[in-house]
Amino acid sequence: ENRLGVVDLYQVPHHGGGGAARPELTWALQPTVAVSNNGPRKGGSPESYAVVRDTPGIADIWQVHRAMAADAADNTDPQLIANLTEEDDCVGHWIKATVQPDGRSWTMTNGRTGYSRNYLSK
Repeated sequence: ENRLGVVDLYQVPHHGGGGAARPELTWALQPTVAVSNNGPRKGGSPESYAVVRDTPGIADIWQVHRAMAADAADNTDPQLIANLTEEDDCVGHWIKATVQPDGRSWTMTNGRTGYSRNYLSK
């Protein structure tokens, strides 16, 4: 029995650092989308990325920064990453979640590219 319930949007704990995303919690929550509020060299560990990526039912992972110490396989699709450069060069683009007034759907937007993706609420 899942006493926690499920979520649409999950913020990866502790910037997605090593061991931050635990499968016991992440998988129980069954998120549709996860956001990693990592820095270019803070968090964004391959270990935590793998836990979230392998979560049953996950549609997308959005990242505030490309994890510079990780390879392409341990970063999400570049159109879902707000900042692709080192911190010194970073403009500080954002990721935004907008829930529709009726609560039935929501949109994630990348401030760097303007790219948006829509999702249905559970």
